[in-house]
Amino acid sequence: MEDQNQSDNQQKNDKTRTKLYRRRWFFLLTLSILSLMGGFNSVSWGQISNIFVAFFRVSYVQVDWLTLGLNVGPFLLTVPLSWMMASKFLKFRMLYVGACFTGTVGYSFLVISVVRRSLFPLMISAQILNSFAGTVLVVSPTIFATLWFPENQVGTAIGATLMSTHLGSILGLTIPTNILVQPTRQENKSFANETNRSWFAEDQIKLGAIFATMVLMFLVCDIFLFIFFTDRPPTPPTKAQQLKVESDQFSRFLSVKSYIDLVKTLLKNKNYILSCVAFGILNQANMVEITMLSQILRHDFDANVKIRRHADEIGGYIMTVLSASSLIGSIAGAKLVDRCKRYDVITILSFLLTLLSSVGLLFAFFFKSLPLWFVFTALYGFFRQPGIIAFFDVVTQETFPMDEMFVTIWLTWFLTFITIFFAEIGRVIFNAVGSFPVLIFQSSCLLVGALLSCFMKLQNKRLNAETSSALPQAQVDERTALMKDV
Repeated sequence: MEDQNQSDNQQKNDKTRTKLYRRRWFFLLTLSILSLMGGFNSVSWGQISNIFVAFFRVSYVQVDWLTLGLNVGPFLLTVPLSWMMASKFLKFRMLYVGACFTGTVGYSFLVISVVRRSLFPLMISAQILNSFAGTVLVVSPTIFATLWFPENQVGTAIGATLMSTHLGSILGLTIPTNILVQPTRQENKSFANETNRSWFAEDQIKLGAIFATMVLMFLVCDIFLFIFFTDRPPTPPTKAQQLKVESDQFSRFLSVKSYIDLVKTLLKNKNYILSCVAFGILNQANMVEITMLSQILRHDFDANVKIRRHADEIGGYIMTVLSASSLIGSIAGAKLVDRCKRYDVITILSFLLTLLSSVGLLFAFFFKSLPLWFVFTALYGFFRQPGIIAFFDVVTQETFPMDEMFVTIWLTWFLTFITIFFAEIGRVIFNAVGSFPVLIFQSSCLLVGALLSCFMKLQNKRLNAETSSALPQAQVDERTALMKDV
């Protein structure tokens, strides 16, 4: 009887030490709006590349850097941001306020850049500036979900932001292509040039309006987060977070040695490294399609004049299908992760089904079937999302009780490196040997990712902490040793 009373008292104490706040849903809505704008920016350039090539007189490769420029931020910010987070100089609230401010300035530069042909370098600079905000948007799902939501809602919180990203991708693929007019192509070059000058005078206003709308949305989110948002809830949502807060007493300046030791500890975590690499492959293997799908279609349907002429438009429709199916897959993936914490099973199945979908794209290319392109692209987007949501959760599960912001900032470094790898290697392969080997390369990488997932031996440390009364002493000793010279 006495043991039963102690157990009941312990459960009551655990409940009083944890609490859920309704305002977490409003914060999630704001972060979802930011993710929507990030998704819009990451895909909207390729489908209107002809416009930028004609007006700015640049190459398609240079236009690709409007997308790839969004990956500069993680390379420049990983070390300083992770150090400031580990030292508690920079916390969650100021991280997001700063990201919104950077996005506001970046899109303001985009508004200015469409005024003159000579301002294409400013447009690239604006995208690099937006990459700083994008770095925060990449890390946001995991950080916010683990800090504000219970374990049975973490998948929902991550899925909501990913859904918003894909909704932004849908808008980015459809709005510009439908409201902007493609440049005129005629044999009479003098007439065409005169027509194109008239054309872009109209499109300048439309592009400026799109970018100005983004500026306003970033500004509104920035003001809201600055006034209402807090670094973490006053009372943690889970027992694991409560234990982490109680053990985290290190909030002063980190020496260089302590920081290096902390990074070494992270990089020695086998499950974390395998998760980052596999996550990057699953999330970015289709980067070759994002950057040059229309060129692949022109190469595939070289004998079909109608499809070749409308390759940009058709490519936009295919990528819209990918984003729509990814949005639906995010809903299914969120529910699956919330109900089933078997991350190893989820990630392996997600990889295998995505791999089969990628092989289906090979058949679509081989048989020159446009319907198959749409079908297997939809399956590709749907099946990869449960794995992506699971990986978002895994990286903090396997590094618990390390700071979530520190862990996920380093995750962005891996994701960025893999993104650029796929985009550049894919283009090199395309230019050297054509489209079919590019799709083989994509499928091969997914196979490698599936094999990496099989080698992960996940421990689910944060979930295990929910059933314990304190952090494992080995983890406490490790944190103390890392901070001993602070």
